[in-house]
Amino acid sequence: MNTFDINRIRKDFPILSREVNGKPLIYLDNAATTQKPLVVIDTINQYYRLDNANVHRGVHYLSEHATEAYEAVRGKVQRFINADSDKEIIFVRGATEGINLVAQSYGRKFLQADDEILITGLEHHANIVPWQLLGEQIGTKLVVAPVNENGEVILDRFKALLTKKTKLVAINHISNVLGTLSPIKEMIKAAHEVGAKVLIDGCQAGAHTKIDVNDLNCDFYTFSAHKMFGPTGIGVLYGKLGLLAMMPPYQGGGDMIHEVTFKKTSFAPVPYKFEAGTPNIADTIGFGAAIDYIEKIGIDKIVAYEHELLTYINKKAKEIKDLRIIGNNSHKISLLSFLIDKTHPNDIGTLLDQLGIAVRTGHHCAMPLMQRYEIPGSVRASFCLYNTKEEVDILFAGIERVKRILIDPEPVAVSNPIEPPKTATKKPAARKRSKKVAPETLQAEIIERLRTIYDPEIPVNIYDLGLIYKIDVDDAGNAIITMTLTAPGCPVAETFPGEIQASVLALEGVNEAKVELVWEPAWSQEKMTEAARLELGFF
Repeated sequence: MNTFDINRIRKDFPILSREVNGKPLIYLDNAATTQKPLVVIDTINQYYRLDNANVHRGVHYLSEHATEAYEAVRGKVQRFINADSDKEIIFVRGATEGINLVAQSYGRKFLQADDEILITGLEHHANIVPWQLLGEQIGTKLVVAPVNENGEVILDRFKALLTKKTKLVAINHISNVLGTLSPIKEMIKAAHEVGAKVLIDGCQAGAHTKIDVNDLNCDFYTFSAHKMFGPTGIGVLYGKLGLLAMMPPYQGGGDMIHEVTFKKTSFAPVPYKFEAGTPNIADTIGFGAAIDYIEKIGIDKIVAYEHELLTYINKKAKEIKDLRIIGNNSHKISLLSFLIDKTHPNDIGTLLDQLGIAVRTGHHCAMPLMQRYEIPGSVRASFCLYNTKEEVDILFAGIERVKRILIDPEPVAVSNPIEPPKTATKKPAARKRSKKVAPETLQAEIIERLRTIYDPEIPVNIYDLGLIYKIDVDDAGNAIITMTLTAPGCPVAETFPGEIQASVLALEGVNEAKVELVWEPAWSQEKMTEAARLELGFF
């Protein structure tokens, strides 16, 4: 493509034309997985319709044709990351398997007890857990370089942790949580100066920046197809040929052998000795189509467009009061990880979804990073080449709407307001009823009273919001109300039940009132009445 035509690009992705919850889909979860262009979908479809056969060793036409298409992708990957040889390209299920392969093959052979593996505080669980497992197996130690408030590795601290004991460094190219682009070339050079080998987790890089393993001089580099417009279940581990030749197989089975006897097995050469069993042929060929698609647009054009998009995102974010950006630094891809004061990220994500906006919430498989910021999780909006400034505007309009619902609701009049107790644990004293009321009548009156009570964060009464799970009333006028809240992190969790208890107790005929707060089953939008959904604009 000579120019970056965003409208033409968007037409390449069929899913972008669909609606979610009656609204046009705004897909901003690209750090979890990207959508697939029609050329990738059609390539996989064509393989299964016309070319399906197992690869390698077949002499019939379909097998030879499938093998040719499959192996051609190895060459495409080699050129895409500028590796020296296609023998340095190992097909794996994804980056997670790539990291585990290095841990179990290279790590178990070349590392020993008390050797150190250095990672950073930005890592995904997939670049933490395999090294912990290796430590349990052979006694290696995991060392973590800290990150600053802006979400950047503190380079001085990283370099200070590199010692003669450091035998392997495993770091990400781009943070999946914050979008931080780490200075990995400088970090690789520093690691090599102490004799350490370096693995790069490049999962977030393929769709957003140029990868050049020769220029980086890394020893291993791994990434997944599904985060760069390809299918799930296929990825790549690059390794320097000399290292791969010395490493033992990761798994045993068919296609990775040279000769098998009952006494001994000899193995196929690199890369095949690491690819046991029937491979993921269709998705590998689909991956090749994804690489072709990126190269047709041009990675430099993609980088320039996304930088422009990021500048606009940052500008809009600064206009939102109470929005806290997590990892606010200038060296990042088009990704925004944020919180809104006095709200839970899951509530934000849930409400945005009702507006057709897909974002990711939670710890993003990076619990230690969440602990570093002392937060339960964040909302992550991650963009890529098919997202637009108009979608950015829709996102921030949605955030403003969510804020109005969660922390800036319009004042709501409550009939017969009752002064609540100072704490939720204070139990109002039982009182003598002035008259006896039938349980079914009293239950109906309690429901009407509950319809006058509002969660202070949401302008819909608690009954229509679906927070009331059960109301039990006995002949003596004793009421038990079982309820929940939208999330355990709600700031009113400690006080709200007491306020409801006091209000219900004021009803004529209620002898005692008890409110039981439960979290199972969890609240969801489906529990709301139609009127509540209409009030919140969820239609």
